[in-house]
Amino acid sequence: MEVDAPHRKLRLAPHLPPDWPPFRISNLVVGKDTLSLRIQQTFDRFHLQVLRRPREPMLLEIQPAFGPFATLDTAQSTPGLDFEMYRSAVDTHFGFRIDPRGISTVELAVRDPLRFWLPDEKPRAGDAPKQLKLCSVKRLSRKKLQLLLEAPGGSQKILHYRALHPERVAVQNAEILDEHNIRIPFEGNGFIRKKIVFTLSNE
Repeated sequence: MEVDAPHRKLRLAPHLPPDWPPFRISNLVVGKDTLSLRIQQTFDRFHLQVLRRPREPMLLEIQPAFGPFATLDTAQSTPGLDFEMYRSAVDTHFGFRIDPRGISTVELAVRDPLRFWLPDEKPRAGDAPKQLKLCSVKRLSRKKLQLLLEAPGGSQKILHYRALHPERVAVQNAEILDEHNIRIPFEGNGFIRKKIVFTLSNE
């Protein structure tokens, strides 16, 4: 989150897993105004509600992140929004800008074939890091995505994912356990880097 008070601008780019609960950010001060945000993001939707009593014009810029293959189905807003899309190998940001007044809402419906995220593994104080790390992401083709991951040798790590059609997802060098989890073995000593490849089929 970035606040540019002299220019009366607030920028927020949330990276939330699909199972993240709704949350509220209250009493944000931008210039002479105070506003509150309520945000809810699921696998295929983003909902924002803004409460603000305007004293002067301001710009609210939101860029929620979805999966690397995501496309936008619909966008609804009060007031109207200025929209842009930013795509990378890792994710897709659907960015919009509004001047919120009173109660403003934004609703995005997204078609998201595949999302992935790392488990929340925080080492205890004094322990050596053992968590799964994402080193890089590379788009191999329109339907293939390569992840370079790192973890201690001899361990088996879980990568979380969600797919619009789980039956159309294949993965190399890892095992799909169910519709939400992939198990990745890391063989050898020390820290091991391993490539896995997601493939989406049309059938």
